[in-house]
Amino acid sequence: MKITIKLYASLMPYMPETDQRHAFDIEIDPADTPYQVIDSLSIPRELAHLVIVNGLFVCGDDRNQARFKEGDVLAMWPEVAGG
Repeated sequence: MKITIKLYASLMPYMPETDQRHAFDIEIDPADTPYQVIDSLSIPRELAHLVIVNGLFVCGDDRNQARFKEGDVLAMWPEVAGG
């Protein structure tokens, strides 16, 4: 099944060659969880601080349990500091 991945800030080096600035589509197994997708992209889990699926935050334990549907969007940001 196909989902869209969006990566931001210091996660950009994990982007494949693409014409789009932050997004790319991938094929995943319907049983994959967010952590399985993160692992398949070789993104260290501790760097994917903010994980969002279709605009909704996915917290720690749910990253091992949540499932995707065709066309879902998985967006990730690293930890961000500022003030």
